[in-house]
Amino acid sequence: MPAAINSTGPPHSSDPRRRDVPRVSVVVVSTASSAELDAAIAALLPQCSAAFAELIVVRAASTTDAVDVQDSRPGVRFVTALAATPVRELRRIGMAEAGGDIVAFTEDTGTVPPDWVKSRLDSLRTLARDDARPVDPAAGVPPGPERAG
Repeated sequence: MPAAINSTGPPHSSDPRRRDVPRVSVVVVSTASSAELDAAIAALLPQCSAAFAELIVVRAASTTDAVDVQDSRPGVRFVTALAATPVRELRRIGMAEAGGDIVAFTEDTGTVPPDWVKSRLDSLRTLARDDARPVDPAAGVPPGPERAG
């Protein structure tokens, strides 16, 4: 089972003003060129900053052209795995390295929309709110507004 062989960057820090908000980690599995990785990071950095989320890039040691990106992105934590580590293992390593209560995964083969992190968190908040509603044992589902009361 491959493990991280090198990890650089800042440790996770959540919003110091909010103790009741879960910590968030965004893991980018890097298999693409340095230009694609840089574009993915550029799209995620402002979103992670706004959400007080840590940004972790996990890549195999064979992707040497990503070193230039690593040197130019001090706010990102880079984790290097053994060469030829498969994507599924890179994801597992990212999960193990993440300090967040919530971990979102993406890859550097494309860029995420400007609201990607926020929309994931909003979806989780909606699920948490829906899960908090009482369950109607007869229907086996939480009652909707028309059934409440």
